[in-house]
Amino acid sequence: MRIRRVWCVFIVLLVLVGCVRSEKETYLQGDRKLARGDFQGAYETFQGVVARGSCSSWAGRALLKLAWMERVVYHRPKKALEYCEELTSGDFPYVLKRRAAFLMAQIQAEDLNRPLEGLKVLEGLKKKPGDFQLERLMVEYAVKGGDLKRAARLARGFLEEGEGLENLRFALVLADLLEGAGDYKDAEELYNRVRTQARGDLVWEAVMGLAGLREDQGRLKEALTLLRELKKNGYKPYLVEVKMRHIIRRLREERG
Repeated sequence: MRIRRVWCVFIVLLVLVGCVRSEKETYLQGDRKLARGDFQGAYETFQGVVARGSCSSWAGRALLKLAWMERVVYHRPKKALEYCEELTSGDFPYVLKRRAAFLMAQIQAEDLNRPLEGLKVLEGLKKKPGDFQLERLMVEYAVKGGDLKRAARLARGFLEEGEGLENLRFALVLADLLEGAGDYKDAEELYNRVRTQARGDLVWEAVMGLAGLREDQGRLKEALTLLRELKKNGYKPYLVEVKMRHIIRRLREERG
């Protein structure tokens, strides 16, 4: 009796392994068809993997491919969302569910022009420390959705959590948001923080932001001095030259 039970378990395991192997092979067939440009054939093959009803990694990958094809090949974003939702609501590996959630957020924000809906999707994800891609998109979608207070609140929270280069990038994002909201004092503090702690182009982005802040404050000579510093260091010479000419013209108008 015991031998019989062991044999039954062995048979079940063989069947499961065979199913997974079959799913993998079918998925790879779909990938090869996609690479050849056989979109309809690839689509039907991926559907065949999903139709087996398992929650394996290969079925999850097939759902992602179907969502991608609906978005990019067939330009049907709402249908792409359906595949993403099937993946995120199922018992699939978390890494695939996370990728599907990012795709859902992008579709909502970029294809359907509903950035706050995209933000809502991202807010449902588990956020790891230093997850800059997630943090950047959340702030970006809040800005695109016109909710600048929420964007500033998110950026400030991420800034307090993080450290290092990405933390300084958020300091710059937050400074730009605060400047746009007219909070010049806090914006200036953050621009100077990036300017003194960062390296490379991030420093000059902070100087450019500070020059814009000085112009908004009407401190045109100080803005011009900062732009000349940028010009001397060869940072975006055409843009800097245009801004310098604009400020010089304003200074001449003020002198009459």
